Amino acid sequence: PFEMVHMRDIVSVTPSETDSYHFYRFSVGEGTIEFQTNENTQKPQLDDDLSEQTVNLNYLAGWMRISKKMLRNFKALQATLAKWLPERYYRREDTKAYQALISAATGVQHVGVAGESIAEVIIKTIGKQKELGYNVNGVVLDGTAWASLITFKATTSGEYTNPVNVVNVTANGTVTILGIPIYTASWVGGSEAIVGDWRYFEIIQSEGLSLQFFDQDGDNVKENKITVRIEAAVGFAVLDPAAFVVVSLDSVS
Repeated sequence: PFEMVHMRDIVSVTPSETDSYHFYRFSVGEGTIEFQTNENTQKPQLDDDLSEQTVNLNYLAGWMRISKKMLRNFKALQATLAKWLPERYYRREDTKAYQALISAATGVQHVGVAGESIAEVIIKTIGKQKELGYNVNGVVLDGTAWASLITFKATTSGEYTNPVNVVNVTANGTVTILGIPIYTASWVGGSEAIVGDWRYFEIIQSEGLSLQFFDQDGDNVKENKITVRIEAAVGFAVLDPAAFVVVSLDSVS
């Protein structure tokens, strides 16, 4: 199947002229912004801490070899490859980006307890992130967590009891919590949600996705084969690790 939501659908893709991308993270150090005491006194000094971060880009790639005769005689085959190989690439890019994100995330999570709904845990985590100044603009769940979110029952009588205007589902199946989009993706780990201010994660790209067919490769001329290659030169930048929370859902309903 084709993935419902790729990481590229959520975050920015930033072009880079080289395969070494640099950005800065900062943390508040000594000093603060304050009124000058008197006209002849020194104004407050700020001493924030800056750290340079480097993202080294590399080729994320794959290739296959196929019969030249088959490619010529089965007209739909090339069109199928042109659709499916980019999807295979994006699925792998999703996994790599997700791994980079969760290994860096340091946001503050509300730890759920037995009996709390998934919606409660997510909302309370969003609240903790808001206290820190982050604007959570998306939550990513796997399919099982998505189903539990929208079928929560607080009683045994059988009614779904998600509060109105908190968890909303449109006619086309789009889900939001308090207006924040809920994305469903298979690349998210089971029993967890990624709560994030997605402005602080970027896919860095020096070469865009390329799908090419080569007959001059290895023994292709001798064997009447075609080599198909798909690749892009990418890396992943977590601009602010504290903007993301990996929420464990194991203990909640």
